[in-house]
Amino acid sequence: MKKDELVERARARAMSFIRRDAYFSDCIAKVLAGDVGAVPSLFSALNGACGNYNPAFVSEFHDDACAIMTVLLYEAKIAEPAYAAFLGEAWRNGNHQYIINKAGSRAKMSRMFKHTGRASDLPAELGDVFTIYRGVQRTPDIARAARGYSWTFDRDVACWFAVKHGAPFVRDNSYVIAATIRRSDVVYYSDDRGEKEIVTQRAPENYKIDGDLDDWIACGNRQNALIKANNMAHMNEIAELRALAC
Repeated sequence: MKKDELVERARARAMSFIRRDAYFSDCIAKVLAGDVGAVPSLFSALNGACGNYNPAFVSEFHDDACAIMTVLLYEAKIAEPAYAAFLGEAWRNGNHQYIINKAGSRAKMSRMFKHTGRASDLPAELGDVFTIYRGVQRTPDIARAARGYSWTFDRDVACWFAVKHGAPFVRDNSYVIAATIRRSDVVYYSDDRGEKEIVTQRAPENYKIDGDLDDWIACGNRQNALIKANNMAHMNEIAELRALAC
């Protein structure tokens, strides 16, 4: 099947993803046309579809539906900004394994991440070669942990992920791994949640354990304090806006 035919087939499948739902039809049409502003509405439509999912695609399960739609929109080759918004929202919502399963391979996941255009957002000051970190819990196989997708160049963030659930987890297979990569290895970057998240085209091969438990706890606590301070500042901003509106 030719590339154009594959794209049109993906678009048709996306349009028929939910049956008998005018709201969904309007949302998906806008997203397929590249409307970034329609992405939150599409998530809302997927969340409210209940029993209207087309059984040819999905069971009645929202995470699975979002994962399939993430793959379909890539195959439909929607505009990069719209795809960046959709994949970013699905990834932030913790649907990682569902999306990975539906993509079927790391190679396809890499192409999906590339289609967001977000790798170009990586800060220039990192240079061409730099270190990335990954915080891990309850994963005794270090090689398996290194194959994970989400890394960061902020070590405190990685430490926070390693120890955030507290005892007893921090003493059972919790650690931080580090690897050196090239800028050209990066297929996705996002700081939407202040995590400086990086996804690489292939799993790093030169990984190693970086630091020890006391170090990870100290750095994790520092990051936790920063998160709390940022959350408090955000709540204060909302309270001020509400006061002005009264």
